[in-house]
Amino acid sequence: MKIRCILLIVVVWTLGYGQVIVSTGGDSDVLSGKHGFKPMFSPTSLKLIQEQAAEVEDCFKLDPPNSSSVFLLSTLLERVHVDESQTRGEAVKVLLGTEVFQSLELHATAAFRNSTNEEVRLSTMRLIKCGLGSSAIDEDLRQIVSRGLICMQNKSPLPSSFTFLFSAAETLALSGDDCGFPILSFSLRSNRLSDALKQRALKVYFQTRNLPDDNVIRTLLMSENVETAFYSSKLLERMSREKAYMYLDDVVSKFNSFFPESGPQSGNSLPRNALLSELTTFLCDACRHNALSESAENGLKKAVLRGLMTDDEATQEILMSLFALIAGDDTVEISRKMLESGNSMIRARAALALSNCSPKVISSFSDRLIAMLSAEQSSEALSFEQMFSLYTLRRGLGETRIRPIVSIDEFSALKEHIARQYIEK
Repeated sequence: MKIRCILLIVVVWTLGYGQVIVSTGGDSDVLSGKHGFKPMFSPTSLKLIQEQAAEVEDCFKLDPPNSSSVFLLSTLLERVHVDESQTRGEAVKVLLGTEVFQSLELHATAAFRNSTNEEVRLSTMRLIKCGLGSSAIDEDLRQIVSRGLICMQNKSPLPSSFTFLFSAAETLALSGDDCGFPILSFSLRSNRLSDALKQRALKVYFQTRNLPDDNVIRTLLMSENVETAFYSSKLLERMSREKAYMYLDDVVSKFNSFFPESGPQSGNSLPRNALLSELTTFLCDACRHNALSESAENGLKKAVLRGLMTDDEATQEILMSLFALIAGDDTVEISRKMLESGNSMIRARAALALSNCSPKVISSFSDRLIAMLSAEQSSEALSFEQMFSLYTLRRGLGETRIRPIVSIDEFSALKEHIARQYIEK
């Protein structure tokens, strides 16, 4: 039993990075899986999911049912990918078999309607809607949300916890029912609710391609909670460029807050780097489209330079794409430092940043850039270090109508010729 539990945990962890792909072609080709681009979902994993489904069937005989087992099965089934030719319910029926599917649906629906245990109701709600893709409790959820909204408007006590009401609204919204969004919108505006609920609400907006009010996005973008700010920034991806640029000043302000004049913020975490990367990508787009005012760009450049002066390689790697767009003759010393980095991507971006400089400055770096032309490469592709170095050297010779990316043949033809011109200067 202990070994089986460990294996189930491994399956859940594995599926967190991929999806189960279900075909309706028959049992012989029911499953294939993806972890990146590599097959990952094995027959052994399929057997474990089917065993977990059988265990959940048995747990519904208990009072109360084991909500942890129900939650685990739902987590596994949520990774089933549904293509355009089928519904989630159809895909899961292929996976589990019609008899098991109907049994789970029947018992989970009964537990959801009859149990007084909120954990059981939450786990069965998730299994029915998100795992099985069933509409069996849709009307129940609409009534829960409707009654909750009336209670909130009348400022009277809710019939259940707000977390349960939120989960019902969240589940409806994810299934395409807009009646859940007023609860989600309230959650984003409230100062009393947890950041965890706000993040869940923001994820729903992102997944359903809906958008909360402008002021809500601005407020949450500036949140001190890094993950809340991150999920708010992700919403910018769902907007047209014109609309997204309405938040440009807010993004610049949030970005600059990472690197104040008093010194960069301490701490380095995956959520922090994810947010910084998201903001940097947005600002790179704004720079390419000349959307920044002169004062905003100057402030941004100072913040980027402060960030690059730190010894944190992860931060430097994130910032270098933006630095390559705003660099110039006044940032030569930073470029020099970055060219000596042990990280090839940082060196490549530093070489690209020099392409914005005057021919005189580029010429002063010619020995280093020519040396980078001989950086190690695979037999099939050039490194960015090589391509960006060649591009900058060509810019230094006055070439303008050129592009940074070249083929191996183009690179080989130009490499010696460009190096010779600098030697002869």
